[in-house]
Amino acid sequence: MTKLLCLFPLYLNQEYQSCNTLPCPDLKKTTPWTPWTPVNISDNGGHYEQRFRYTCKARVPDANLLEVGRQRIEMRYCSSDGSTGCSTDVDLLRSGRITGLTVNGGWSQWSSWSQCSRDCNQGLRSRKRTCSSPKPKYGGLTCQGPAQEYQECNMTPCPGAHAGVPGVQHDTLPR
Repeated sequence: MTKLLCLFPLYLNQEYQSCNTLPCPDLKKTTPWTPWTPVNISDNGGHYEQRFRYTCKARVPDANLLEVGRQRIEMRYCSSDGSTGCSTDVDLLRSGRITGLTVNGGWSQWSSWSQCSRDCNQGLRSRKRTCSSPKPKYGGLTCQGPAQEYQECNMTPCPGAHAGVPGVQHDTLPR
């Protein structure tokens, strides 16, 4: 006769049923703009400044799986005497002032997959890439798409474990 042996008394006389089986929605958050910082480019005695922000995406409910999504960069040109203030990247693009300087970003190759987070019972592994081939410069566009990917791994149930209930184990006991 086969009996259920529970390693923790909490699980005695309890039944488990799947619920909330729909995937969790993605949450998006945009960070505030950073302060304007000088860029090492001068032009007619003036200088360029840039600021950026990120749009991040989190897989709910695990905040540890936060992904950086997209970086938005703004540039502006500041005249040396301050008489005209600073022109934003929109003004610069319209005037054609930075068309020769902009460099759009490109993705590096994906890294190798990381080790699986579990030996059994469904773990996760990840791989990364960077927007560095080349890096965006002087108001160029940042790379589109995720910088990190996740993949399920080791889907096989652990030997002797009751699927989905930690600490519950099936054993065959003599009568």
